[in-house]
Amino acid sequence: MLEYSVVVIAAVMVLTWIALIVTLFYVIRLIKSVQRLTEEARPHIAPISHDITIITQKTARILESVQRQTFMIEESVDNVRQISRNVKDFEANLLAKIALPAVKLSQLGQGIKRGFDVVYNRFTHHRKRSL
Repeated sequence: MLEYSVVVIAAVMVLTWIALIVTLFYVIRLIKSVQRLTEEARPHIAPISHDITIITQKTARILESVQRQTFMIEESVDNVRQISRNVKDFEANLLAKIALPAVKLSQLGQGIKRGFDVVYNRFTHHRKRSL
C-alpha cells in the first residue's frame, strides 16, 4: 500500500511540474507579446504626447482669451448700467427743471386767458344789456 501512495504522490508531482512548465511557457509568451506591443507603441507615444501638449497649450490660450473677453463684457455691461442710470437722472433733472415749470407756466397762461375771457364776456355782456 505504501508503494501505491508513493507512486500516486510521484504522479501528482510530475503532473504539477508539467502544468507549471506549460503555465510558464504561456507566461513567457505573454511577456514577449507585451514587450513587442510596447516596442511598437513606443514610437507613437512621443508624437501623441507632443500633440496632447500642443492641444493643452492651445486650450489654455483659448481659455485665457475667453476670460479676458468675459471681463470686457462685464465691464461693458457695467458701463451700460451706469449710462442708463445717468440717462434716468438726466430725465429726472430735465423734468424737474424744464417740463414741470413749463406745465405750471402753461396752466398759469390758461388761467390768465380764462380770466380775460370772463372779463371780456362780462364786459361785452354788460354792453349788450346797456344798448
